[in-house]
Amino acid sequence: MIGCNFFKNILLIFVLLAFFTGLSFSDPLKVGYIEFPPIFSTNSEGKPEGILIDLAAKVIPEAGYQWKAFPYPVKRMSDYIAKGKLDLWIGLKTIPDFEGTTFKGESEVLKITLKAYRIKNVPDIKKEEDLNNKSITIIRGYSYGGWINYIKDIKNNVFFIETNDHKSAFRMLKAGRSDYVLDYQEPAEKALKKLELKDIKDNTISSFGAFFVVSKQTPDAENVLKNLEKAYKKLKAKGEL
Repeated sequence: MIGCNFFKNILLIFVLLAFFTGLSFSDPLKVGYIEFPPIFSTNSEGKPEGILIDLAAKVIPEAGYQWKAFPYPVKRMSDYIAKGKLDLWIGLKTIPDFEGTTFKGESEVLKITLKAYRIKNVPDIKKEEDLNNKSITIIRGYSYGGWINYIKDIKNNVFFIETNDHKSAFRMLKAGRSDYVLDYQEPAEKALKKLELKDIKDNTISSFGAFFVVSKQTPDAENVLKNLEKAYKKLKAKGEL
């Protein structure tokens, strides 16, 4: 009898912990992502990485959930979210497949901004054609929202240098080896802080916000979204994001 009461007490403790800490014993949330470095990508070991993967790794456990990430092309990812084969996407919430099939967050968790950086007194880059007869440093593996195809098309006469990381890209700019660096704002700013480069100018090429999007097919979907938004705001207020 004592043993029975002991195990009942242990079970009660776990139930209370789950209630007060928001722990979940449900299946892990299936998070969809696309190959879009540095926001999302799959590394050489087959593991997800990127700015929003790092955010997910903090916010989802804080909200009380486990998670797994799965890479898909955009169309398949959005279709799987709509049909409930995936539970969560963090990114654009205006994708047509999401209409009527998802709950969409209100908190913009990241502003994804592509910029052209320069030092010399050269003009802004606003459209692809502005790169004609210019030299530019790019980071290897990035698609730049499709701009990479224009840059690498020889008929456009764009002189480009590829590098493996952000700091080396800006070192080349400083050394005068190129007119521009094409990069995303968040990793670029981190690199610039470490390098302490002066007189850097930039202009925005494109920008869009990222939000939590939860499939309506996900169990307790509305509360999942509420818990994610609450966890995000909490971590943001604490300066952990």
